[in-house]
Amino acid sequence: MQTILSIAIILTLLTSALIIIKFGNHRLTGPNPVSIVTFIAILFTSGLDVGLIMFPLTEFATYNENIEYQFTNPLAIEFGFWGFLVWGFYFLTTFYFCALEPKLKLFEIPFIKFINTLIIVSTCAFTGYLFFSYLPDYIYEISEFTRYIIFSCIFKLKNTLYKVVKSIFYNTIYNSFVIFLAEHKH
Repeated sequence: MQTILSIAIILTLLTSALIIIKFGNHRLTGPNPVSIVTFIAILFTSGLDVGLIMFPLTEFATYNENIEYQFTNPLAIEFGFWGFLVWGFYFLTTFYFCALEPKLKLFEIPFIKFINTLIIVSTCAFTGYLFFSYLPDYIYEISEFTRYIIFSCIFKLKNTLYKVVKSIFYNTIYNSFVIFLAEHKH
């Protein structure tokens, strides 16, 4: 696993560096055109809140208490987990959608639109499921009885939301398929 992560980090950093070298003078167009350097600064600062502020608040106790992580500061671990690699992914994907997609227009192809919609809806549904499944575990300083009450409410809400998300998911797939067929009717 360490080898795979190392390769991913190296490829992400190399790809990011190559893009910066090749497109360094390129200006991203739009209402407020910006250079690649400004673009990177915007992504970096917007990623700070998640990578170095939000995750350490939720994961700090794990890194502080578990013996495996006692070799260093929990913030250093967070930076390692959520630092350059994640910002590299932010940069690569956002660069594609801001600089290349307006020219390539791949996401205007109906089949790619359909797959993209499917992935987005699936990801949202899965994230919601995980959130509601693990929410009671994040509340430590309450009585066991209160945890069961909260868990019961969340479980009921989760089942209701699951039905709603499932309905939205199937409707989205159906509508995307109908649009796809309508566009390729001729």
